[in-house]
Amino acid sequence: GHPTPPGAGMIFAPAGLVAPAVGAGFDPHLTATSPAIDAGASSVATVDLDGDPRLPGRADYGADEFTP
Repeated sequence: GHPTPPGAGMIFAPAGLVAPAVGAGFDPHLTATSPAIDAGASSVATVDLDGDPRLPGRADYGADEFTP
């Protein structure tokens, strides 16, 4: 395949996680204002870390699929 051009598929903003600090309070779920919502490409993963379905063609970027 072709290498990904610099910056393509990357988000240069805070991820918008509920609690981004690694440690006892870490929570990788997306907040409603996260730039990762609908920013992902198609994925082989059909569910996120909670078992919620990934939406074809508009998956969220990262481990969590935001559900309001």
